[in-house]
Amino acid sequence: MNELLKVLFSTLKAKIISVWTKLKYWTNTSFLRSRFVSWIRKAFSNIFNIKPRNKDDYFSVSRWLIGKRFAFALVIVIGVLSLYFLVVVADIGQYIRKKSDGYPVYKYNSVALRFKDANVKIKAKGGYIAYKGAVKKGYAEGLGELYSEDGNLVYSGNFSKSKFNGNGTLYYPTGETKYQGEFKDNMFEGTGTLYKRNGSKDYKGSFVADKKEGEGTLYDDGDNQTFVGTFHSDNIVYDQFLGKSTQEVGQMYMGNVKIYTFNGNSVVNMKNIDAMYVLTDQSQSIDEAGKVDQVYVLKNTFCYGQNTLTDIKQVEEALGNPSFEGNSYITFPEACGIETLIKNEAEVGIDVNLQGTSTFDEVFEVTSYDTDKEIYMYSFRVDEVTYTFFTRMKAGPFFMYMIESAD
Repeated sequence: MNELLKVLFSTLKAKIISVWTKLKYWTNTSFLRSRFVSWIRKAFSNIFNIKPRNKDDYFSVSRWLIGKRFAFALVIVIGVLSLYFLVVVADIGQYIRKKSDGYPVYKYNSVALRFKDANVKIKAKGGYIAYKGAVKKGYAEGLGELYSEDGNLVYSGNFSKSKFNGNGTLYYPTGETKYQGEFKDNMFEGTGTLYKRNGSKDYKGSFVADKKEGEGTLYDDGDNQTFVGTFHSDNIVYDQFLGKSTQEVGQMYMGNVKIYTFNGNSVVNMKNIDAMYVLTDQSQSIDEAGKVDQVYVLKNTFCYGQNTLTDIKQVEEALGNPSFEGNSYITFPEACGIETLIKNEAEVGIDVNLQGTSTFDEVFEVTSYDTDKEIYMYSFRVDEVTYTFFTRMKAGPFFMYMIESAD
């Protein structure tokens, strides 16, 4: 009996294994792919065997005869190409794939975007969501948000032709507001406000092509106004101080000051804007009767037109030959400027040994300085203004310059 059961079990096992092997073979992906490709090849071979054999194999179109197999093959080819375009090129699947917030998601190069006029999300080449907002005819158009690869907001506001246009907000990479105001083609244009990373205002006023241009206001870290006046190409127009009374200057500059006095002469250092001014009526010290006669700019760059000049050769190319060039003994205002630059760790190469006492925090009474020290000067007259640049030696780099009326 046991032998009979063993024989029966062995027979059933052989049958089952045989069926299982065939089933496994028929369901193998390689086998199915091979059979499918073979079927497709055979089907297309039959379709494209377009040689007509009799008149019933033609369609009659006016005076033309078109083979039925050829027409059928043409329809198949057009259908396959259309399907490829919709699935691969136009990414038609994006129409039905939505995020939880209801925005359809498109790849940055999706052809379907060219036909959208709605709010969408757009994936960048790297696969992250780079844009969220309105699109029209393939462009970001209207309100939207631009994101970086790490998910931080870069810009939010109005777009036109996929560029920042209109009102918007630009952010630092760490998320703080950098600029808020008007844009044109991705640049600051119009009126707006620049912010420091600590959240305080830096500048509020007019912009042209990303630069401060026209009327504007500077602020310190406490959001206090330090300067109100005119800017050009991102720089303060320093000659606007010339001829102003101290009262008028006080309405323009509200930042920290340090006043140097020496033998009845007065120099006021406007610390927040890297400039000093000298009064014409020096016998009256600092009062409303004093007028600004000279402005010293404590910078080694000079803005002229749209250019920023950094050496004497560039200045000569812009302003022409100097009206004066040569060595001169250091004057009191120049000594104050050099002393300030040294304290600010600027490279000057001259030590004027300015000595004195501070009667108040803002006032320094100079008792002496090295009057025998020399400085090299280049003076240029442009219209009614004279610009004088100061260097350590001839043809050396300038470290500050002075503006005064040419009269």
